[in-house]
Amino acid sequence: MTLAKVISPRPLQPPPMSLSPPPRQTLADAARLLLQHARDESARGFQQDDRIFVMDSAEKAWNAVCHGIDHLMTRKGRTPAVGRDAHSTRAEFMEAIGRHDLAIQYSYFADTLHGSFFYEGRVPRTRTDMDRRLGEVEDFLCALREAE
Repeated sequence: MTLAKVISPRPLQPPPMSLSPPPRQTLADAARLLLQHARDESARGFQQDDRIFVMDSAEKAWNAVCHGIDHLMTRKGRTPAVGRDAHSTRAEFMEAIGRHDLAIQYSYFADTLHGSFFYEGRVPRTRTDMDRRLGEVEDFLCALREAE
């Protein structure tokens, strides 16, 4: 007799198995999800008058931008870089595919969302201004999808 049978009158059963694994999330899916979380955190931050949530919103939006570019790189046969080389690799990739306009926007998002808003804490004073920035990220993600 096993210890389990002494402790529990019912036999031990393994956890049920999933019949099918959940669908794999793409980097583009993650980008859209991050943007939605950014919108939610921004709304919460302005509703509660808590700039930390707005700062976190900006960083999530920045990560949405990065995930979106990484998705496009993958679709075009490039492996996204990680670490300190990721920023320059993304910008160079955008230039290489002839999308100087997106490379400029990428740098703008790096400076505003990632740098000023998140690291320096200099967030927009109004929800309208932050919503505009998040809308720009949404437009950027749409442009990336069209570049596929």
